[in-house]
Amino acid sequence: MSGCGASQRHALELYELKKKAVIFYQENNVPERIEEILNSLFYQNPDDIFGSLSEYFSQLSKPATISQVVGREILDCKGQPTIEIAVYCILNGVEKVKTISIEKIEVI
Repeated sequence: MSGCGASQRHALELYELKKKAVIFYQENNVPERIEEILNSLFYQNPDDIFGSLSEYFSQLSKPATISQVVGREILDCKGQPTIEIAVYCILNGVEKVKTISIEKIEVI
């Protein structure tokens, strides 16, 4: 009998999860946006459907934001003091890093 209870509990949890998903998608206008792009794709009939989808959704995504900047002094391959800077950004929901090195200049 406990197997039946576990099955019902799982079904209820799944139902509650689906209700939360519906609310989330509605609050973020996902159904409207999907319908909009699908209709547009149908009428435009682009050669690269997925490229068009990518372009469409990239216009809706949040701009990149800097999440962290880290600097440190290192020695380059010639043994010269150099400043290394790592800039961490969130772009399309993924953290990316760009690292640059600048020769250290002594100010007198």
